[in-house]
Order: sequence, then structure tokens, then C-alpha cells
Amino acid sequence: MRFRFISLINTDAKVFTRILSSRMSDTVAHLINPFQTDFVRGRFIADNGLLMKLVMEHARITQSTSIGLLLDQEKAYDRVHLVYHSAVLLCFGFPQPLADCISHLFFDSNLVINPSILFNLAFEPLLRKTLQDPSLPGFRLPLPTAPSANRLQSHLQVYSAASNALVNFHKTEVFSLSGSSRIYGSVWREVLLQHQITSWHDSRSPSPVRYLGFPLHTSLAQRDSYLTQLLERVQQGCLIHQQHGLSVHGTAAVLNSLNLSKLWHALHVLSVPVSFLRSIQSGGLGLINPDLQQCALQLRWLELHLCQSSGQHSSHPSFVLPRLIGFLASHLPTQPDPQPPPPSLDHRFCLLFPGRQPTFSRHHNSSWFLFLKALDRLPTDFSSITISAATCLEIPLAFLVLPASSTVELPRSFRSLPASIAYTLDTSHDCCMRPKRALEFGSHPNLGKKFLRLVNHNQAKLAPFFVRTSIHSRFSSLGQFPFT
Repeated sequence: MRFRFISLINTDAKVFTRILSSRMSDTVAHLINPFQTDFVRGRFIADNGLLMKLVMEHARITQSTSIGLLLDQEKAYDRVHLVYHSAVLLCFGFPQPLADCISHLFFDSNLVINPSILFNLAFEPLLRKTLQDPSLPGFRLPLPTAPSANRLQSHLQVYSAASNALVNFHKTEVFSLSGSSRIYGSVWREVLLQHQITSWHDSRSPSPVRYLGFPLHTSLAQRDSYLTQLLERVQQGCLIHQQHGLSVHGTAAVLNSLNLSKLWHALHVLSVPVSFLRSIQSGGLGLINPDLQQCALQLRWLELHLCQSSGQHSSHPSFVLPRLIGFLASHLPTQPDPQPPPPSLDHRFCLLFPGRQPTFSRHHNSSWFLFLKALDRLPTDFSSITISAATCLEIPLAFLVLPASSTVELPRSFRSLPASIAYTLDTSHDCCMRPKRALEFGSHPNLGKKFLRLVNHNQAKLAPFFVRTSIHSRFSSLGQFPFT
């Protein structure tokens, strides 16, 4: 090493780190808890940000008194003890020669080499112990009492003693998950002061706390404060690159890939006003449309939402998708007249029809808002699909009509009321679809009769997928379009 140029001293460190990370990444992915998304191949750090958004949304709706803790660990990478780290590797099943090799390479060298994947392994025992402790049930059953805080501190003390970690409680940030300020004095003040935690954030704080680069805001003022700072950093970056004499296309490429990288990171989760997006796009430099870019960033999750049923998400490596679907399913609107009982519909049904979506999902702070916004931009065409008659009964009336075929304006309520208010299944004729008779109307009888009149008078033409449900199965051999 002494015969090399000083500028190349860190080259070996980078090479060793890259080799070790690439060799261990496939194995480590099966050992590390899914909540650790950083530095693990196939995982997405924005899942953590989206989960926090979901948790804070639920806390706001339920007026929860729960809090979040952002712990500060001093020199987290550098303080890991040699003996502890070797013991962790052996516990996870790594062979003794490999553990010894890593110990000599990273602890007996003058070079500072800190492969991030090794810190994931070192941190894993603390995370597992905390998650498996029945006294710390987490947000599902919040226990805003001193014993839960004391229990967490007990785990941190054991972890610190074993690994040489040092948690700075005086730098720990606490924030109200619901944004409520009253819970500090009534629930948490004495408990936090016992542990020397004084930094408190709620909806009255001027700026939000940040978690993995995502702002956890509980008020519009906090969000706007973050966006103002972000816009200032983008403008400063523009001024710096103006001095480099780049061409217009070169400047646009640098801004899109470098200066706006923090913005793209935040837009995975953060809902922003249209005025902010316009201020980013103004200038004529060929910047990526931030509104379209935010919708495109949602496709990573949206594709999984649409391509997998509710049951299939439980086996997906992303820990946030099953929780998102469960939260959405718990708020789905109930149908007024289920006859016969509606089929077991998964979350994708309400994604396709705005009238079936819960009211909360259209709030700008909802964890589903950006998904639905992106979905609205995708083209939809139901003309060639084939679905069961029972499923058709759940589709809103407005989506049974061909676009631009109605000669009259349909009532807005038709976008949310299901087809079951006007149609039913004929059990005597192969469960085909048929209009309801006079004595069969239940809820919203006038609207159901009005829709049938529009269809009978040819003022609204039914979509082919719905017409096919009224055709007896004996005509199925005639093809998908037997009467065309």
C-alpha cells in the first residue's frame, strides 16, 4: 500500500466492499428482516416511507396517542465490536473461516472498510428482539405507558453492551403519529423526560422530522416548509451548474439525474400541490414533467396491486403491500342491496371504479392518493373483457354504459350505485342477468327504474361485457360475440 499514489489508497477498500456485498447479498436477503430495506438486493427503501405514511394516516383517523421514535446511534458503522460481529455471523450460519476472514480484513486493517451489509447483520438481533417482544406490540395495539418505553430501553442497553453501540437519547426525536399536541402533556411528557428525551414534534412544529429522506409532516405548514427548502436546494444546484458552461441539453440531463434526485426520492411518497410542481417545471430546460414523473414512480407498486390478488400479496417480499390492502379493505363501502350475496372481491375492484373507493383514499395525505392519481392517468377499456354475472352486479351503473352513447346526462349517483339496484340473477335460467321486476326493487328503487328506462328507450347503450351476462350458456359455442 505504501508504494501507491495517495489518491488510490481507498481503491482497495471500495473493491473489497463491492466484492463482499455482491457475494453475500443473495444469502443475506433470506436472513435479514424485511423491514431492513437498505443495502439489500431486491428491496425498496421507499417501502419504509410508505409504511410510515400509512401508519400516520391510521393514527390520524383513529386519533391515536401513539408516538414514533427516531433513535440516534453514535458512529453506528464504526463502533461494532469484533467479537459481537463474529458471533452474529456464526449465529446466522456463516462458516468460521469466512467470519475469521472478515474479522481480519475489516478489524485488523488500517483501512476503514464498512460494507453496509455487515451492519445490517449486526443490527438484526436488536430488531428481531424488539419485534418478537410481546410487551412491545407496536402500532397494532399501542400501549402509551412507561413500561413499554422502559422495555425498549432494556433491549437497547443489552444491544449496546453486546455490540459496543451507543444510543444518544438526548438526540432522539419523538413525533406524534397523529400530529396531536395534547398527548405530550397528558401521556408522554414524564416518560420521555425519564429517558432524557426532549425533542418533541407535533402539528405545531415549524418543520417535519425526516425518516430515510422522507418528510413525516403532520400539517400543511410543515410540508410547505420542506418543499421550500427542497426548491432552494434545486435552485442552488442550477446556479452551480450554470458556471460549468454546459449546453442546454447537458444542463437538463444534469438537473434531471442529479439535482432533482432528492425530489424524485420524496415524490415516491409525498403528495405535493400543483403549484410546486409547476415551479419545478418552469424554465424551459427540458426537465422531466414532475407530475407525470410522480405518477410513473407509483407504477412500481401499482403493477403489483393490479397483477396480484389480495391473497397473493401475503407472499410478496414487500412488507407494505399486504398492510396497504388490509387497510383499504377495512374501509370499503358496504353495498346497499346485496342480492344474491356479492362475490368475494379483492382490492383491485375498487381501484378500477372511483365510486367504489373509500372517501379517505382521495385525501391528499392518504397512502392511496398517489396510487389512484396514477391510475386515473392509465387508459381503461372494458369492451372486450368477459366476467361473471355476479361480479357485474357490483359494478357501478355508470360503467355499464358505453362512453358517449348516452343521449342524456346520467345522475352522479350512478358512478357509485351498483348494478344490483336495477338487475338481478335469474336462478331459473342459468343465473343469467335480467332486469328487476316491480316487486324486486329494494334500495334506491327510483334510480334503478330510471336506469332501466334509459336502456329500454335506447338513451343509454350497455357495454358488451354486461350484455354477455344475460346470454344463456347454451349459446357460448357461438363465440364471444354471438349476435354481431
